[in-house]
Amino acid sequence: MAPLAACLLVVALIAGAAPGHAEGAGAAAPEAVATTPQSMPRGTVYPAGRFDAWEMLCTRSDHDADPCELYQTLRDEGGATVAEINLINLDEAELAAAATVLTPLGTYLPGQVGLAVDGTQLGAFPFVYCASIGCVAQLSLSRADVEALRRGRMGAIVIFAVDEPERALRLSMPLDGFTGGFAAIVRANAAADAAAAGAAGAAAAGAGAGGAAPAGGGN
Repeated sequence: MAPLAACLLVVALIAGAAPGHAEGAGAAAPEAVATTPQSMPRGTVYPAGRFDAWEMLCTRSDHDADPCELYQTLRDEGGATVAEINLINLDEAELAAAATVLTPLGTYLPGQVGLAVDGTQLGAFPFVYCASIGCVAQLSLSRADVEALRRGRMGAIVIFAVDEPERALRLSMPLDGFTGGFAAIVRANAAADAAAAGAAGAAAAGAGAGGAAPAGGGN
């Protein structure tokens, strides 16, 4: 699955299932899910670990290992939950991770989404779409960006509101636990990729064996 498509799928799943979904997006409380991933329906998002400020969420697949991402709700200076971020690792030449930020409806879209670490701006990223759950921005993160997140103490997501487009709203994004959490999703997603590849190989081998002509039989 392409990185953008994967991230947007994760956002849609998290919006309906993840704990702590941003209040600004108007999500209902999630229903309780089964305690073991193996008993969950395909597509169920479930918590798989906590790394200080970050939660590791995985999505149930048809295989023995499931893909995972990091998740955090984002709060304003008053402590109110405003937005949320989820992040997956990538293994590409230029990109080490991709993230999506979900903000409330009423976000000033031309202002984009800013990402900062310890007061240093890393970049501004465009919104992709808005829906009933809120507005979604896609963040493509280089290896240098991920390294800054690993080394940093406090991150921030910066957005603007339609009614006050001149005033930046800084949402706190603590980086405690990011290094351990990122390493955990790298391992989990490597296992998920291997499981998917193994299943595909087994299916292809089975199809080839089923279609082979029987040996012998000539006069």
